Amino acid sequence: MGSPPPAPSASLAAEDFEQLLTRGLQRGQALLSAGEAQIVRRMQVLPFAAFVTYARLTARVPQPFELDRLQLPGVDDPCAAVEALKASELADHLVPWRVRAAHLPRDALVGAARTLGVATSGRKAELLQRLLDHPEPVPLPRAASAHQWLRLRHRSLVQRLARFASLEAHPDRSTPVIARLGIVRWPTYTLTDGPGPHADRRQLLCWEELCSSELSAEEALTALAAGRGAAPAGLDLRRRLRRAVRGAARELERDGHPKAAVELYRRLVDGGGERLGRVAFRWARAEEAAGAPERGLAVLQRARAHADPVERLAIARTGKRLARSLRRSWPPDPPLRAAPARHLRLPISQESPEGIEQATCSALAAVGRRAVHGEGRPWSTLFALLFADTYFLPVPGALPVPYLSGPLDLGTPAFRRRRAKAVGDVLERIRAGRAPALVRSAHARWQGTALAGARWHAADGPTLEALALGLGPRGLLTILEPILDHGRRAAAGLPDLAILPGPSVRLDDAVPGTLPEGLLLAEVKGPTDSLRDAQRVWLDRLVGAGVAAEVWHVKPATRPRSFAV
Repeated sequence: MGSPPPAPSASLAAEDFEQLLTRGLQRGQALLSAGEAQIVRRMQVLPFAAFVTYARLTARVPQPFELDRLQLPGVDDPCAAVEALKASELADHLVPWRVRAAHLPRDALVGAARTLGVATSGRKAELLQRLLDHPEPVPLPRAASAHQWLRLRHRSLVQRLARFASLEAHPDRSTPVIARLGIVRWPTYTLTDGPGPHADRRQLLCWEELCSSELSAEEALTALAAGRGAAPAGLDLRRRLRRAVRGAARELERDGHPKAAVELYRRLVDGGGERLGRVAFRWARAEEAAGAPERGLAVLQRARAHADPVERLAIARTGKRLARSLRRSWPPDPPLRAAPARHLRLPISQESPEGIEQATCSALAAVGRRAVHGEGRPWSTLFALLFADTYFLPVPGALPVPYLSGPLDLGTPAFRRRRAKAVGDVLERIRAGRAPALVRSAHARWQGTALAGARWHAADGPTLEALALGLGPRGLLTILEPILDHGRRAAAGLPDLAILPGPSVRLDDAVPGTLPEGLLLAEVKGPTDSLRDAQRVWLDRLVGAGVAAEVWHVKPATRPRSFAV
């Protein structure tokens, strides 16, 4: 695409942009109009310098570019590149003078203001506005001439192709650069065919309108009912739309309009695809505030059968209260198992609750016991290592684009269902007690790779192996199974600390004072903190699986602290 040989950086920029165009066309060419397809072909046959120039400028912040300040390493003749872009109708000089003026230095605006007799004081924005309001033409310097500026065309088409190529609503054009630099090592896998990003062009245009707009609750509900936000992987906007409706309903509750909030919750569940358990608690509270507690109780009764364990706790609390006020019964749920409590005094500040976990780790280190502070991160990393080989199996539609850290169906029940044999084999090996060896082997192969769920800074290989060994098959499966079916979000609420096996020690400022030898999971709470519902559910699961788990209540020390082994 040109001669003499280009600079390496320019060649790489051209290669990245060519791949973006090619992959974007592979995924979504049928969604382009004939005119858009012709524009893409014009991009692909640009002279090398113009191709690199266009590639680099489309990756920058959208704005007009001042030609005298344009930096294009590897492009020997920027003027010729710009002329080629203009000839291909991919760029022009049509930049309104008020836009050009906004990008000029303040000194240039001050000179024009003095010529017109306009006040030069104040901020640049104020000075610019005075010039815009002046009835006479503004004598700006030559640098403000339209011919000294460049405006790119068809940015939105490039953005559309980038979305097709990445299946992300907000694609990161720097991903190939990061991969080359070795900052992130991306997995290699065979691409699998799958459905296109949108069913037809009409759906594409509706999706793009949703993606670029700030929507009201009414607009979001209409879009959800029509299925306009649905799309594969990171293009799916339905979660964002539902969040917008929930937020609007919550605002109505706070502003004293519970009936309007009730209507939003009802429509969100009936036509917006929201799970009833997700909003039942708030919906019932809004019904109560609107003077209809019996309807709120009916919502809770309908939701409890299909709610997840965390949602059931909030549903039960409100259900019991409403049932009591209405003189009705509320069948109790099986009680959760409580974890044993331990009380500690440490030199901490009540104003810095985030330092409690670190202070606890330091206290344990002083007596020769190491603790990993990571909440769900070590466990999601363990999951990623144990199931990494199943991530990249050639399941149709699961790996349709490069630079994925996991398949599109990861974190859904479909992941297990579509890889039943491979996933079953991993689970069987865990049950057989082979997890520590699997973790050791997988860490040697995958460490440093962009692997969905893996947080390499959370724990090193030997620590992860020790966690798998200390939990044992039953405890490890108790943690992994929810992550397998519901993704990393299911790990929310796991205990703060994992105290690795070591010698039994005594903590003088703790009750009970003896720390056992084996692995111990500890949920750390400060003086004003209490257990959240997700934490209570996880503690119930862990205790039921025979895992040593405790709640550590930490208070500021009132006297010098000492530890004894």
